Amino acid sequence: MGIRIEDLHYSFGEVRALRGLDMVVPEGSIYGLVGRNGAGKTTTLRLAMGILRASSGSIEVLGMDPVERGAELRSMVGYLPEDRSLYGYMTVDETLSFARSLRRRWDGDLVEEFLDHFRIPRHRPVSDLSAGVKTQLSLTLAAAHRPRLLLLDEPTAHLDPVGVRELFGAILGLAAEEGQTVILSSHALQLVEGVADHVGIMVEGRLVQSGPVDGVKDREKRIRAVFQVDPPRELLDHPAVVGIEGEGRRLQFTVRGDVDEIMEICRRIPHFALEILDMDLEAIFHGYAGEVRGEGQK
Repeated sequence: MGIRIEDLHYSFGEVRALRGLDMVVPEGSIYGLVGRNGAGKTTTLRLAMGILRASSGSIEVLGMDPVERGAELRSMVGYLPEDRSLYGYMTVDETLSFARSLRRRWDGDLVEEFLDHFRIPRHRPVSDLSAGVKTQLSLTLAAAHRPRLLLLDEPTAHLDPVGVRELFGAILGLAAEEGQTVILSSHALQLVEGVADHVGIMVEGRLVQSGPVDGVKDREKRIRAVFQVDPPRELLDHPAVVGIEGEGRRLQFTVRGDVDEIMEICRRIPHFALEILDMDLEAIFHGYAGEVRGEGQK
């Protein structure tokens, strides 16, 4: 197992960042951890690195406790933090040399491949690099020791569309070659959907939905209907119907879980039109976020 988290809690003073988080990241998966800013994504990754200690609950990373065996674990993990902390007075080459001195393992060929792939200027001071190039350099440093687990916190920040494609191409190539486990923390839902095979939707310190991407999308659908008569309360009040749009007899239902059952109820009602619509991850996520804000309710 890549990561297993059970009933994890963490607070910053009076602020409860995690509120009973349960999360399983299968080994070898590319796991998209998505949520709004402040949902708890960065805190989760910092706990996985052993940078923070949980208030309660348990977390196991690559079979190890990240606090008790932190040094050993960090030799197997590559971490791209949200804050790209680099020494601005060093050149790129000096930064690489310094990072190499801290690692027991270092793949120089991979580093050269990444430098060429991203076209990173080796002899320029880090302070002269754009924010996007600093992100690419930080990813190179995180991947240089070929870690078993790669934790990426908002890796697409400050990158243009071409830079995003290049970065994801490098991540996917490395994961395919090494069988790495990758956790990609982001609020860029469309990008995550394009690369992740598993997803966890995080809202206010908890996972509200998780699993293989296709499975999550299969559990959430929209049903569009034009009825000949007023729909019964059996349909409108069904617990699987988590959102209703439209008015009168022209309605669109957001359904979570019992999609087949809701369709069967709709088929029994005289109707002019009835269809089921797929939802992408962004639409699914906004449904959960809207519920937390009190929007989109029945």
